[in-house]
Amino acid sequence: MKMKEAFAITGVTMCVLATPAFSQSTTVAGFDDGSNDGFSGNAFFEAAGGNPGGHAHHDAALFFNELRTGAPGEPANAGFLGDYSPFGEVTLSVDVKTESLTNFFGDEIARSIGFKLWNRNIQGPDSDAGVFFEAGILGVDFTPDWTTLSVTFDPTSSDLPPGWIGFGDVNEFFEPVLPAGVTFADILANVTQFDVTGAVPGFLFTDAFFDVRVDNIAVTLPEDDCPWDLDGDGNVFVADLLLLLADFRTCDGSPADFDGDGCVTVADLLTLLANFGPCAAECNSGADCDDGNPCTIDLCIGHGCRNIPIGGPNCDGYSDRLIMPVEGAPTSLGSAAAHRSSISRTANRRRSRAKPGSFSRHASNLRFAPATVRAARGSGCIDLGRTARSASIGTSRALKALLVVF
Repeated sequence: MKMKEAFAITGVTMCVLATPAFSQSTTVAGFDDGSNDGFSGNAFFEAAGGNPGGHAHHDAALFFNELRTGAPGEPANAGFLGDYSPFGEVTLSVDVKTESLTNFFGDEIARSIGFKLWNRNIQGPDSDAGVFFEAGILGVDFTPDWTTLSVTFDPTSSDLPPGWIGFGDVNEFFEPVLPAGVTFADILANVTQFDVTGAVPGFLFTDAFFDVRVDNIAVTLPEDDCPWDLDGDGNVFVADLLLLLADFRTCDGSPADFDGDGCVTVADLLTLLANFGPCAAECNSGADCDDGNPCTIDLCIGHGCRNIPIGGPNCDGYSDRLIMPVEGAPTSLGSAAAHRSSISRTANRRRSRAKPGSFSRHASNLRFAPATVRAARGSGCIDLGRTARSASIGTSRALKALLVVF
């Protein structure tokens, strides 16, 4: 039976299983097979001779070397452009190798190379605004073999980090500066053009004869440990589900494309639902997840914490039913049915033998029906329903297991 990619959100609680996905943390322009990877400039894109594979080869008389993406009317690689500010730390890097770099007389010389980031929506008195960092020096005395040059910075800094130059205006000494009122963070909040270049702001250059190779231009962002939190509030809840549904079946770089296949599909929806709830913290047992709140059950599921409200006369957040996804779902309907039967028998036996005071709030130490929790891990779900009272915690809900099969 085929299932169409159509869903209705109703009052029914669902449990689905999917492997958590983390967003790709590094974008690399490696110029493999001689591709330009969205860059243009004064280089030839060659299929071999790189570090490894393809690379960009500056092999001409030039004022300075330059590779750029996102310049007006030119190719763009979206992985290097946009808003950097949500990330607390960003690393830019590039591999370079100097075969030869000489002046008019044939003498080996040295030239700068760095990263230039523009926000062309901010126009200064001298030019569009941006920032530049000198990452290293080209020359046979500096980069005779493949060398990685890099810089790591905080894109939310208001002040220019050490080594960075602003441009768009000039001061009284005719040195480049950011336009008045513009901060480093303003540029990084909307990078419209990204350059790897020797064109240091404020300097003029004469011709030089370049034989320089460039490869693996990269931007590395911190890995998002909760990529399903689309609105950034620290939880994966209904608002995030609605944001995903708004982009459903689109293929335009949505952050809801968790598996990185280019489009927002059913797989991404299932991944979000499988991680529904507060963003997980690392854990090995329920005790690691103790939030100090007597009104929650602390669960460690897939090495991630889930703190589930259990309600009661002195607790807020009472919920009639919560179903949590867990690891180890059965792989066939036959095994699912066997799990369902086993869970039901185990739950009934344990209920009849349970004693007041035998309930522990930590799932790893649960004594009320431990076999129920173990069976639920095999079935794919833990169903927290209103089923019993326990003398040790007053009005509460005991754990029972329920398999939900689509």
